[in-house]
Amino acid sequence: MGTDDPSAGGSAVKQAVAIARGWGGFFKNLLNLNDHLHGLDGTVRRLGSSLEEVSRARSALEKELLGYSTRLTHVEQRLGEIKQELNATRDNLIQLQCQVGAQGDTVLADVLRALECLTKKVDDLAARTDGPSK
Repeated sequence: MGTDDPSAGGSAVKQAVAIARGWGGFFKNLLNLNDHLHGLDGTVRRLGSSLEEVSRARSALEKELLGYSTRLTHVEQRLGEIKQELNATRDNLIQLQCQVGAQGDTVLADVLRALECLTKKVDDLAARTDGPSK
């Protein structure tokens, strides 16, 4: 009656081999997971670089739009000044027409019509600039 049972030893070896294979599979899966994580890390870095490029492009566009907005504001201001000048000129011509009388009525009426046409064109230009800036 010996304690050395050959079937018991074989069973222990089989269990040890099975455990070793299990751990081997576990470590193989860990290595695969590590490879996937490195791949994801590279992808995240590339996305970060792309986002930085998009951010820089957006900043450049915002600066450009601000420049256009500033220029448009100056154009709107200048159109307002021109309209004021045209209105003042019209008022002066009306006063002159009253002073000249019947002789100059025809000429001054033509000048007033031309001035009104100019004023309308300035108004039309101003109306077109109101859209994008608001």
